[in-house]
Order: sequence, then structure tokens, then C-alpha cells
Amino acid sequence: MAERKNRNAEAYSYVGDNLARRPEPARRAVTREEIQIRRNRERSRSMSFGYVAAMAVVVGITLGICLNYLSVQNSVNSRLRHIAQLEDEYDPSRIIIEFNGMQNDEEFFRNGFIPEWEMAQTLTTIDGSSFRLMVANLRQFMFYHIKYAEVVIINRFSSEDLVYLRNNIKGMNQRVEIIFEDENGNVTNKINQSLFDTSKPLDISDIDYGLWYMDAVDNPDKYEGCQIELNSYYIEKVKEYENVGIFGRRAMVCCAEDVQPIAFTVIDIDPDRLEKNKYYHIKGTVKCLDDERGYKTCVVYVSEIAPQEEPADPMVYFN
Repeated sequence: MAERKNRNAEAYSYVGDNLARRPEPARRAVTREEIQIRRNRERSRSMSFGYVAAMAVVVGITLGICLNYLSVQNSVNSRLRHIAQLEDEYDPSRIIIEFNGMQNDEEFFRNGFIPEWEMAQTLTTIDGSSFRLMVANLRQFMFYHIKYAEVVIINRFSSEDLVYLRNNIKGMNQRVEIIFEDENGNVTNKINQSLFDTSKPLDISDIDYGLWYMDAVDNPDKYEGCQIELNSYYIEKVKEYENVGIFGRRAMVCCAEDVQPIAFTVIDIDPDRLEKNKYYHIKGTVKCLDDERGYKTCVVYVSEIAPQEEPADPMVYFN
């Protein structure tokens, strides 16, 4: 009790003849950074053995990956030097590289082997009779061989698998040209007949637009009265008519500098409600009419038209 009184007495002092409480020393505010530093110090003191062991394992794995990468890179560089020596020794005018079917050749197509080499063409051959089995079990390996191919040649296929083969390959590479060879080595175009069966309504996908367009140009009577739906962009109104417009898609006719629209006529539209160069989804009926030169041409009488997003790849391919 006496001790408490002494502490209370020390808290006061006389100012003149008056007893006043002594001012307390100013307290400094503790910042968030200092609080965090204290917490980190406490955590570092209390790290468990399990935590330290886990960190050691992570560091070991990272080191192993780095060493493995350096080993692979050294092996690749060694092979590149060997290929360069062979090129100097034989001075070939043409080099053909055949990959193992189980090999992931993506790295080659990304970076190439020798910077001075120019890639002429990439071909992939597929046994159509075993395609379903390979897609089911080895799709990832097939993907890289098809993704970078310019031409895919399929032989030993059955006619009922044509659409299945084409759609799977186009799903991996829309731009690839597909050649079908029958059992006698003859190139066949049965795929066009299978894709566009006019006995039922046609839904022309973006990747099939080019094939459909060429087939309609070559065989317009085939599409007379056919129900159809497709995506295309609005080009312009036909000035002589109130309800007629031109729709189409862009196609690379011969080279990258020669991109042109491949178009068709659409009837029963309201041009004032359409925006040029915007894509629309069109549903309608195909009719064959004579053009100014006396040739048959396909036009579409619209039943429905609605705005449509531009395709991821707006270009049209004829394969």
C-alpha cells in the first residue's frame, strides 16, 4: 500500500504553490511495416522442421530441373553442330526430314534447326484405317504433326469416315489442305459430296464456307430449293433493287497481298438496318437464277437475319 502511494506521489510535482500531474513522455506510433517485421521475426524463430524440409525439397527439385534443362540444351547444341558439319560436307540442294511419329516436333517448327535453312513445305501422312485409334490414344502426338502441316495426305480410309477424318483434322489446323487417296492411290473428291447433302437443311460452318462456295459455283442446280444457314459480312446494297444486297467472306485467292471477297446475292433484306462490313447469320432458301451472262447462279432468299460476331479466323480456305 505504501509502495502504491509512493508511485502516485512520483506522478505529481509542485508548480509554484500548486500540485500538478507530471506530463507523460510522448509515445511514438508503431507503423504497419514495423509490425510486419516483428511478425516475420517471430515466424522465423518458430519455423518447424517440416517447413524447412519442404523448402529443401523444393530447392532440390528446382535445381534438378535446371540441370536437366542444361543437359538437354547441350545435347541439342551438339546435334546442331553435327548437322552443320554434314551440310558442309555434302552441300545438299534439298533436305528431307522425316520425323518419328511418336516425336513431339513442336520445338523444331518453333525454332528450326539451322537459321539459314528455309522451310519449303510440311507434309503429314496418315493411315485412315487406324485414325480413330490414334486420336483416342495418341491425340497429343498427332496434334503437333497436324498443327504445323501444310498438307495432310490420308490413305486407306473408308468412305463413311470421310467427314469424321476431315472435321478432326480441321479442328487441329483449319488452314491445312487435305488430300484423300483411295486404296488404289487415286485422289478422290467424295468429301464434297459428303459435306453438302442437299436432301436436308445445310448449316455451313465457317471452315466449310470456301468449299461450299466453290461447289455452289460449279453445281448451282444441286442447291435449288435447299434450306441453308451461314455466316457472312454485309458488303453493299444492289442499287437497282430495294431489298437486295451482297454478302460474302474474304479469301486469299493467290497470295497474302491478294485478298478478295467471294460473295453471293441475298434477297428480301432491309439494307437500311444493316451495317457494312459487319457479320450476320443468315437463314434462307437457295434459288438458282440466270445472271446477266446467262449462267446459273445461287441466290439466297432470306427468312431470318441476325448480327453475328466475326469468326476467330475471318479468312476462307478452299480445302
